Amino acid sequence: MKVSTTRLALLELIVNTLAERAITDAKQAASILNPTAQGEHKLSISDLAGVITGLVETLSDRRDDMKARYALVLELGNEPLLRRKLTTQSEVHAIAREVTAMLLDRADLPCSNERVEELIALTDTLVFQRTIIQENTSPESILTAYLRGVASLAGDLTRES
Repeated sequence: MKVSTTRLALLELIVNTLAERAITDAKQAASILNPTAQGEHKLSISDLAGVITGLVETLSDRRDDMKARYALVLELGNEPLLRRKLTTQSEVHAIAREVTAMLLDRADLPCSNERVEELIALTDTLVFQRTIIQENTSPESILTAYLRGVASLAGDLTRES
């Protein structure tokens, strides 16, 4: 089914508005997280889990925007240019990748593309869970377990070398 021009224009307006808000939020979060990411002392796994938990809570507090984003990602399956603005090919995702890599590095954890994408996906999943399912499971305990697993795996790989 072909999307009508009026409907497509409305969807484009909504996506652009959400994308602009998300970019503003991402830049603000990056400006707050960058000093943490670039500081002199190393981050512990608990510190890193706490920082990301704060981000999850901030994003899930923007419940209406997040619900709209998730609905539009599903709706825009046939509109890849608009869909990209809300997914992994967006400016927001690029900012998230940069900050996540710095944070992982500061915690002495592997900051490969794979680990960065995993942590971003986990964070997004936790935001989804709090926004849509409204589950109040502690993001911090989940993040801590994941980060400990990454640290353990990195240690195992170091020992194998």
